[in-house]
Amino acid sequence: MDNRIRLNVLGISAGKTQSDAYVLVLEDEYRTMRIPVVIRMLEAEAIALEIEGLKSARPLTHDLMTNFANAFNIRVSEIDI
Repeated sequence: MDNRIRLNVLGISAGKTQSDAYVLVLEDEYRTMRIPVVIRMLEAEAIALEIEGLKSARPLTHDLMTNFANAFNIRVSEIDI
């Protein structure tokens, strides 16, 4: 039985306990549950840039992985966490 749940990024907010901590909020596809994930500032910035469709001055880790996958015709269909 497949009991996986599709999650979408709902948003990112600044953490309240540490200056470099942010909270990535994931929400299930039925909007019945939210999952907070604490991330660092660099990861929050990378996710925010991708969400906004902006490019950084130099490639970030996910850009390099995308370029690698494209160069070798690798198609990512899903990611399990």
